[in-house]
Amino acid sequence: MDMLAAIHQRFSVRSYADRLVDPALLERLLSFAENADRLSDVSPRVALIEGSDAVERVLTFMIGSYGLVQNAPYLLAGVLPEESEKARVDLGYVLEQVV
Repeated sequence: MDMLAAIHQRFSVRSYADRLVDPALLERLLSFAENADRLSDVSPRVALIEGSDAVERVLTFMIGSYGLVQNAPYLLAGVLPEESEKARVDLGYVLEQVV
C-alpha cells in the first residue's frame, strides 16, 4: 500500500471492545517495528503494553489525567535510548511506519 492510500484508510479508535488481538499479529507488529527503517544510529524501540489497566496507567503517567482512550487492551509505546532531538525524530519515523 502506498503512503497516500494509507493516509486515506487510516482511522482513529478511542473506545475498544473487550476482545483480544491474535498474538501472532502482535508479534508481527513488534517484529516490523524492530526491523523498520531508521534515520540514525539511535535505535528507538517499540514496547508492547498489555492489559487495559496497564495501558491506562501508562497513558495517565505520560499525559496526566487521561480519559480519551477507553478499554484499550494493548498499547505500542515508543522507548528512547537517549533524550535528544535526533532520537525523537527517529522514533516518530519508526512509529509512522508501524501505523
